[in-house]
Amino acid sequence: MTNRLLGSVTVSIFAMVSLAFAEPPKPKFQMGKDTTFITEPLDADGYLDFETALNERLRGKITPETNAMVVFCQALGPKPEGAEMQPEFYKWLGIEPPPANGDYFITLEEYVRKKTGKPLDEHEFEALMVLRKQPWTKKEHTLVAEWLDQIDKPLGLIGKGVERKDYFYPLISARKVVGRRGMLLGAFLSHVQKNRAIANALSIRAMLRMGERKYDLAWQDLIVCHRLGRHAAHGGTHIETLVGNAVVGVAIRCQLAFLQQLQPDAKQAMAYIRELQSFPSMPTLVEKMEFGERFVLLDSTQSIRRDGSDEGNDFGDIPKMPGPEREAALDLLDWNATFRAVFENYDRAIEIAREPDRKKRKIEWAKLNTRLDAEVKVISRKVKKQQNLGHDIGEQIGLSLIALMMPAVDRIGNSHDRIEQSHQNLLLAFALAAYRADNGKYPATLDLLAPKYLAKIPGDLFNDKPLIYKPNATGYILYSVGENGKDDNGLSTTDDIVVQMPIS
Repeated sequence: MTNRLLGSVTVSIFAMVSLAFAEPPKPKFQMGKDTTFITEPLDADGYLDFETALNERLRGKITPETNAMVVFCQALGPKPEGAEMQPEFYKWLGIEPPPANGDYFITLEEYVRKKTGKPLDEHEFEALMVLRKQPWTKKEHTLVAEWLDQIDKPLGLIGKGVERKDYFYPLISARKVVGRRGMLLGAFLSHVQKNRAIANALSIRAMLRMGERKYDLAWQDLIVCHRLGRHAAHGGTHIETLVGNAVVGVAIRCQLAFLQQLQPDAKQAMAYIRELQSFPSMPTLVEKMEFGERFVLLDSTQSIRRDGSDEGNDFGDIPKMPGPEREAALDLLDWNATFRAVFENYDRAIEIAREPDRKKRKIEWAKLNTRLDAEVKVISRKVKKQQNLGHDIGEQIGLSLIALMMPAVDRIGNSHDRIEQSHQNLLLAFALAAYRADNGKYPATLDLLAPKYLAKIPGDLFNDKPLIYKPNATGYILYSVGENGKDDNGLSTTDDIVVQMPIS
């Protein structure tokens, strides 16, 4: 969802209600387990403080001494994406803001601009990004090597940070009006977004170290990248999941290149497998939905109700009615109907997300989407009749918000399955390398890897069938059919999730 989408839900609503009603205002809404999920804390205006409630749950018993994010702040400085982080961010972390000046992480683009006075053009940037995929040496790219030397200290801090067991990233909304929160939907994720650039740096340095045959150091860079992505994915929102998945994906691609370059013996390959298996699991879709995304959705719903004046207006599409007129329109809606529509359908979405069978889950998602579309149309017709306008418009808001959310939830589930499958494929690649080291060739079937190299052979998460494995004279191709559920022959232009050795 975006602010503009949320605003579009309300444009006609405010205009319609302001003209249709002239009754005394009703209470804002009833707080309870079946409407707002929480009943406290409240802010100064009597609205629920979802931001505080969510951060309390995310932080739990995590302390500054166990929180990886504290060390990441030391590596990224006070302006991870150019703007100062809000004071509340550091209060939640329990630390002082980093000093204005320090040896902080900068991207390759930032370094080149600082060094040469001009930015990288698109072709130069793409050429340098190839260094994430293939070994190289300092003689070949001196400017990139200089950049890596400059960020050695912050990358070292990132390495120390990922060794911490906990991760808590406070979600702080924008404060357009002093003392008043904005929406959690617009919470600052500056450090999270920077993880993509850090992953690029770690992968580029790993490839340099591989080019220098410093394989232990290269592997450690990729392990740091893996752990960084898994920490980020455990944040409270779907965006953090996507960023974490992207970072882990970078590590996996580089580890396959590492495997091809090193050609480890069986003992080495098995040691790498054990380390890859030691990682904490990635968060599930349900984990994110139960708290983080639930609170973001309820906070967005409440924001529509709260936005009764032009001050702090987060919805650019809301008509610019006078403050009192808009307040009166808002007061006349049945917000209990809004929250109940959100609550009941969201709980149904969580039930679907818990379904372990991917095929059944996809069917239920489709049913829910179809039902929501139908209910939105029905309630829209009711609204036009203006017989029970306050209740009907209230319900319409709730149903519309849920309908806007559902496609994103399905995509996040696909992203989770895809990165999990990629990780399983990586383990198989190292097991295949170990088998080859012992036997002088790759196995005829994956079943020959168990139980010596892997206790159990993973299947394809996307169709509940065995993964497709095709050995050949020079190597093999191994792949999952991916989201479309079809065998596309492992082509890179499809959504198949592929491991090919040797890498083409």
